[in-house]
Parts: sequence; C-alpha cells; structure tokens
Amino acid sequence: DVEIRCESNMQMTQCDECNKGPVAIIFTEPETIGDFFHQNCPSLEVHTPGMPIQKFGNAMPAQFCSKHMPSGEYVTEAVMRGEKDWPMQLGVGPVAAAGGSEPEAERPPSDESRRAEAELKREEGNNSFRSSDFLQAAVYYTEAIALCEDLHLAWANRAQCFLRTGQPERALEDATKCTELAPDYAKGWFRKGMACHALEKYGKAIPALIEAEKLDPKNPQIQEAIKMAQLMCRKKGPGDD
Repeated sequence: DVEIRCESNMQMTQCDECNKGPVAIIFTEPETIGDFFHQNCPSLEVHTPGMPIQKFGNAMPAQFCSKHMPSGEYVTEAVMRGEKDWPMQLGVGPVAAAGGSEPEAERPPSDESRRAEAELKREEGNNSFRSSDFLQAAVYYTEAIALCEDLHLAWANRAQCFLRTGQPERALEDATKCTELAPDYAKGWFRKGMACHALEKYGKAIPALIEAEKLDPKNPQIQEAIKMAQLMCRKKGPGDD
C-alpha cells in the first residue's frame, strides 16, 4: 500500500506499473492538483477534501493522461507522442472530437458553464494568493461566488484571504458558509476555528477545530491549532459572547 500526501502545487504526477495494492495520492487543497500520467496502475486513487475519490487508473500497457478539469473531474485519454517521443498532452487540453457541424446559436450560460467559469475565477484567485496578493485573490474569489454561490471552495479560499488581511469577522462568515455547503470539507471547519481564535472566541474555536481533525486526522497543523486554542481557553476563558 502506498499513500502520498501533497501539500504543494503538483503540475504533473507520473505513476507507472503500480498494480498491487492501493496507491493513494492525497491533496490537501484542490488548487494544488495537476495532471496525471499513468500506465498499468489499476489501483490509483486521487483524494481531495470535499470531493469524491477519483479512480481513473487501468491495467492496460499503454500510457494514459488524466487531465484535471475546472469541474473537479478528470478526462482520460491515451498519450500521444510527437517529436522526440515527447507527450503531446503536456500543457494541452483534451483533444476535441472532429466534426463539421454548424455552430449553435448563442444560449444563456447553463449552470455547468457558470460553475466552470467560477472555477476559472477561483484559479485566478489561487494564482494571486500564491503571489501573496491576498486582496486581489479575494476579488477573484468574490467573482467566483457571484457566478456560483454553492462553490464551497471559493468561500473557504476567501475566508483564508480575510484571515491573512486581518478581517476575522468576515473570515468567520465565509468559513461558516463553507461548512454549511460542504460539512465534510475539513478546511472549512479549520478556517472557522482559526477565525474564532483570532476573535478570541476560544470556546467556539475548539469544537470547530475538533471537527476539522475528525475529517483530516493526519494534519499536524490542525492538531497544533487545537492545542493552542485549548491553552488560550484555559488562560483567558472561552471568550463567548
């Protein structure tokens, strides 16, 4: 059995000839996920908080590329190689099916297209966040929420921006909304707990952090946050209104 935990950005992961026992790739944040190249890996699993487990591996001898889409799903296709045997899928989206039909008349955006557009805005926010431009990142996350209000990741991301910019009240509002939309997403509870801690509401921070630990028990950051909240609660009291 193999379990790999990824906490930084992974643009590409390759997994070949892993055909015995589960091979679990665990991402702590959806924005760190990249594409997968795999060959003869029927037990490959990709775990992301708040999303179903993705199982796109197979036992075939050919190599495949599974590309991560804005919707959170993967599109898998056989690897095609070009000059010097270089995989043509690197940096290229799934190959479009050929067709000669006339373009359809313009339609109002569907729920799926709005969600996809919201995911693109969220990715722009992630890029700004990685550059430590937290205010601009919050703008992009706000645009994503406007397009798709039930996109729980955008609420969690914006909560983190508010925490980084010293706005714990707004962070608590966003984190609470995230836990309502996705109660099984550990980061939502963690950010709710951290916002309560920043507001010195230690009595409310502890249960939120404990809920995060239940969902992500191997995360040392959550464990340390619980210890600190418990310590501050003993020293200063719960701080509840």
